[in-house]
Parts: sequence; structure tokens; C-alpha cells
Amino acid sequence: MTDLINNVVITGAGSGLGRAFALQFAHMGYDICLSDINEEGLQQTLTLITEAGAQQGLKIDIWTFNLDVRNPSQWQDLLAAVVARWGCVGTVINNAGVAHADRMGDGQWQDWQWVLDINLKGVMLGCHTFTPLMKQQGHGRLLNIASLAGIMNPPTMSAYNVSKAGVIALSDTLHFELKPYGIDVTVLCPNFFKTNLNDSMRSSDANLKKSSKRLIEDKPSMSVDDIAATAIKALFQGKRLCVPDTMGRFAAFAKTYLPFIVRRKIRVISQGMRQRELKQKQLAQSDQ
Repeated sequence: MTDLINNVVITGAGSGLGRAFALQFAHMGYDICLSDINEEGLQQTLTLITEAGAQQGLKIDIWTFNLDVRNPSQWQDLLAAVVARWGCVGTVINNAGVAHADRMGDGQWQDWQWVLDINLKGVMLGCHTFTPLMKQQGHGRLLNIASLAGIMNPPTMSAYNVSKAGVIALSDTLHFELKPYGIDVTVLCPNFFKTNLNDSMRSSDANLKKSSKRLIEDKPSMSVDDIAATAIKALFQGKRLCVPDTMGRFAAFAKTYLPFIVRRKIRVISQGMRQRELKQKQLAQSDQ
């Protein structure tokens, strides 16, 4: 794979998928800006890439930038730093994200705002900030990280589903809007995979949090490195949508072309969750 500008800006680079993207691009010889709100994680990623680069004899420019993706002024500071250091930008990966699970009406509204601000507003700000520079260059790539949840909309994950569905809608819009300017936009919708996303997950229901953790840890469809590699390939091919694993692609196909099957399955899941909720309440009352 080749690119006109061999550098990349990655948000959420301090861990998980963001770190995997950074390592992949380092192996490709790209200059890399690692950004995250987690300074410790950023330094760990920087160390890993520096060590890997030294072993392979790579001469690449790697640097970190502390970024809260919810903050417009920090995005402008990042843009200014990129222009001052590189004068251009080839690829921006809007990867920073958090998880949330709650039944509607439960938990705190602040948690909804938190999820939407990071998962959706953060991606919108990333695109809004770097698109003018890419237009000026006549070239660029945007990779926005959503989730299969944004397509399938599983119950008890309303805030998360809305945030990821919004990223899909944004990316779908920009894929066509920006193509005439030489800018490729791809959205990644992975299934569950092993990551530390559950560590920052918010939920007022401990049982929901445990269930989500089991899904992430016990049923990974692909490794984080494989997902990163598949997404980068799709980005360079100019694809609009990347659903990296077979089960995820089948689920997305079924949601579009066999919706009655999906709706039936989700009804069964929702009813089962309601029964477990009632059982938990009965057990709690009996313990009082």
C-alpha cells in the first residue's frame, strides 16, 4: 500500500485498537502523531513503537499530543502542531471511544452526554478540524471508528448505539461529499473483540457491566491486530464501510435484507433480559 503523504494522526492511541493502528502504521514506515487523554497510555504506546522501530531500523517521526476529543480548542491546537511539524496530514483515525450500558430511564443523564460527546462529537470534531487542510492538499484519508452495535442496535445500549450509528451516518455522508476533493472516508464497524473498553464503561447495573465484559473477553471474533490490519486495507481501497469479521458481515446483511429475523431475535433477547431483571429484583427483596 502506498500513500501520497506518509503520516497519520491517531486518537485514542494510548491503548487497544488505537495502539494496534499505531504499530501497524509504524511497520509501514509512517510518521505518527499519537493522541489520547491518557498520558500514561500514550507513553506506553510510544515506547512500544520506538522499540519496534529500533529493531527494524525504521526512521520515523513519532510524537504524542494530549487530547480531549470533546474540546474544540484542543483540536485546533493539534491541527496547528501537525502543520508546524509536518506541514500536511495524510490520514486521521478518529478512534477514541467509550462504552455505556443501561436500560432507558436508569443511570444518570450525564453518562449519556459523556458517551455522545466522546464517541460522536469527538469524531465530528476530528473530521471538521482536518478536512479543510485535506481539501487544500487535494488528498487525505479519514478512518472513523464506529461499531457493529451502530448497525444492530442491541437492547440496553441506547446511548452507545446512538453514538455509533451517528458515526456511521456521518461517515456515509462524508464518503460521498468529500470524494470529489480527493478525500477518502471509511467507517469501521467491528464486532466484539478483546480490548480495554470495558475498563472505562459506565453502567448503573453491575450485572449489565458483567455481561458486557463477558462478551468482550470471552467471544472475540478477531484479534485487535487483525481488525486494525483489515481496516487499514479497507481505507486504502477507498471502501465506504468495513465490517471486518464474517459473523459481523452476516449480521449486517441480515439487518438489511432479513430484518424480520433480526427483529425476532432482538425481541427474544429483550424479553430474556426483562425476566432476568425481575428475578434480580425478587432476589434483592428476599435478602432484605
